[in-house]
Amino acid sequence: MLVRFLAVALGVAAGSVAAELLARRILGAHYALRAVDSENFFFGRGGGSYTGAVGRHSFDAEGFRRTGPDTPHDYEVLFVGDSFTEGDGVDDEFSFPAAAERSLAQRGIRARSLNAGMVGLGTAQELRLLRRILDRQRVDAVVLAVFPWNDLDDNREDGGFGVENGRLVEYDPPRLPPLARLLTGNGWGRSVLVRMLVTALRPRLDALQVDTALELERLLLLEVSAVVQRHHVPLVMAVVGTAATCRGQIKDAAFLRVRDLVRTLDPQSLDLCRQTTHEDDFGTVNKHYSVAGNVRVGAALADVLAPLLTRSIAPPSG
Repeated sequence: MLVRFLAVALGVAAGSVAAELLARRILGAHYALRAVDSENFFFGRGGGSYTGAVGRHSFDAEGFRRTGPDTPHDYEVLFVGDSFTEGDGVDDEFSFPAAAERSLAQRGIRARSLNAGMVGLGTAQELRLLRRILDRQRVDAVVLAVFPWNDLDDNREDGGFGVENGRLVEYDPPRLPPLARLLTGNGWGRSVLVRMLVTALRPRLDALQVDTALELERLLLLEVSAVVQRHHVPLVMAVVGTAATCRGQIKDAAFLRVRDLVRTLDPQSLDLCRQTTHEDDFGTVNKHYSVAGNVRVGAALADVLAPLLTRSIAPPSG
């Protein structure tokens, strides 16, 4: 009996390990982190690399995803966002920050794209990451990619910010919802399988919670804008949509409300759905931008960045 029990336990353990390794191979080790301070993984990935189901990701010593061979540059543009910005599903040189770099070069503007995109980040984590990067190095422009599909949930699960009396407040320690606590302060949070389960079980926001979440998103985006202004560089906000949203297959209320919100905060913001209406703009295995989609998004961002960089009063960062 004991032997049978041990055999079953060993089989379950071996199966779990195999499933975990497969999940990490397909989804990446940082899948669905959504825990407070998960932006710290950015600083730990410097000099590393991994290969997902589609695409190789490699990072320079500072933690930025590589965009291709190092070339002389006069400007540096910081890109902050989630897996769409990192370029999940494509090789290093095909992310949209890399595509924007090449598009600017075609206009005679030698810029280096600093790709700080990371799988699983929401606006709260992106704000903290942005503060830390701008405090340690100078850049000439910032692009923030906003993904309404899960940013509202990510902000709630992060627990590091809230709204009190109409103002943004930062909590220390963070106020985590119950399920998010499973991923913080213990080894369970390192498991991709556990994070998949928590993601599947998390409750969706009801109508009242959506209104509260949108107000938190608004204040977080205002703080992003304030942080960038204090460093005297231009900011471009870009709103990312899913394939179904961009193709008009579903009406994503969160996307529409956040898009309209971003427009009021940043008149030169981009609705990236306008650039990704083609059938080949999204991957089939990986649902992020395809190579073609990244190229179109990069070109659109270069259209906005080019005049901002060339009319900058401050000297270039190179």
